Amino acid sequence: MRRIYYGFVENSMIITENTSLPDMAAAIIVKDAAASIERAIKSVAVFCRQIVVVDTGSLDSTPSICTRLGAELHFHQWNDDFSEARNYGLNFIRTDWVLVIDSDEELDGETFKSSLHLFYDDKVGGIKVKLLNFLDENDSHYKSEHTYTRIFRNEPGIRFTGTIHEQIADSILAAGYETVESGVQILHYGYALNSKDKINRNKELLKKELEKNNEDMWLMFHLAETEFTDGNVETAEELFRNILTTGEVPLSYQEKSGIRLAQIALGKNNFNEAEQFTSFSSTDVNLEGLRKFVLGAVCLVKKDFARAAEFYNSPEVSISNLVARKELKKSFDLLDLIKKERNGIF
Repeated sequence: MRRIYYGFVENSMIITENTSLPDMAAAIIVKDAAASIERAIKSVAVFCRQIVVVDTGSLDSTPSICTRLGAELHFHQWNDDFSEARNYGLNFIRTDWVLVIDSDEELDGETFKSSLHLFYDDKVGGIKVKLLNFLDENDSHYKSEHTYTRIFRNEPGIRFTGTIHEQIADSILAAGYETVESGVQILHYGYALNSKDKINRNKELLKKELEKNNEDMWLMFHLAETEFTDGNVETAEELFRNILTTGEVPLSYQEKSGIRLAQIALGKNNFNEAEQFTSFSSTDVNLEGLRKFVLGAVCLVKKDFARAAEFYNSPEVSISNLVARKELKKSFDLLDLIKKERNGIF
């Protein structure tokens, strides 16, 4: 079947014919995203026949930017429910496939093109992508990663659930399809901005969800991480300890919780406890690097400088994208200063 696809050059919409691309639309929900929405739209425009934007109450120029770039703009009242807003947008999709992207994200086009074959497998209903969450706008190395189903078939039974950190994979499986891994990457810049309003919004939504199901460890972990990011270490500590007492969470959550508790213990000068929480080794090089970085900090404050240097110089620390480069540099600078004061000997 011959299809017409829409692409964008600068600010003008052009129509290009490209029969090698899947029949796909982009779905975006926005609010006051004037600073980032153009980048998001342009990153998906050359791959999508349709772009649907649902605005949940912008007071800035977001709507005009979206319409200028050729997106279909719809409005929906925000009801503290991400799934509701996303599912509302899906009602307007006219293509076979949907790509969900946020206003503070960007699709990596090269990785998308390398996974086109997945769209033509009749068993596949959902495609997982790797989300690269940049944590510092001045440090592209410092980021977290996780996989998430962001591409799926446009069928009435495939819809999002959950008011926050909404999921669609269950409905894809219920519809009789598989979800598969891919090489597609989406770059997420929102965490680097560390918006207080966004953090507070997410905390309230996560708390509401946990009130409905206080044994949901997935929600508890995300709330713990949000509280930790917001500096509420006492609340975060309680949540992370709860996570470690259950065996029903993924190993990565257990390991990250242990590292967070070690960081909290370090801040309280509870060095023995910090070492106890990190008395494991992880097969995830990023988590292992963060674990060794925390242990290096423990050794540094305990004045075991030689061991601190050993941890900081480990290959895992140098590779880990969970270790901020500027923090690692501060640690090395401090060790160099101490070494000079001790005439080159720790």
